[in-house]
Amino acid sequence: MEPLIKVIGAKALIYLRYPEDIYSLASMLSVGLQLPEFRVETRESPPHDLTGMAEALGWEVWLDHTDAVRSFQYSLAMETSNVQELLDKSQMYDLSPWLAKYVSRICKVDAFVGGTKIVFCRGIAKQMD
Repeated sequence: MEPLIKVIGAKALIYLRYPEDIYSLASMLSVGLQLPEFRVETRESPPHDLTGMAEALGWEVWLDHTDAVRSFQYSLAMETSNVQELLDKSQMYDLSPWLAKYVSRICKVDAFVGGTKIVFCRGIAKQMD
């Protein structure tokens, strides 16, 4: 018998173009996305850089500096609880395109969806150069 609900979790990972520091980005995201303040702290494990974290409605939201994507300085990831268990069972839904469009429109920063060539600029999708 098939389970009544197959997808019971969600995740997202986007990259943000923001030339200022992690503290100002965290503050802007908290206000724009109506999240509690991000806690920006030094990571306990190497490379001991700064990371930001906020929790709301069963979601964990992580803000990190990255050089994974050219000209995008930060990554923003969010996921529901019990992530590994849900990933193992293929019960996670990827909300990355929605999050990129939403953050771009609300916070007025460019957002890139990894694995695509799409950048959202003020909520409008554009082809990445």
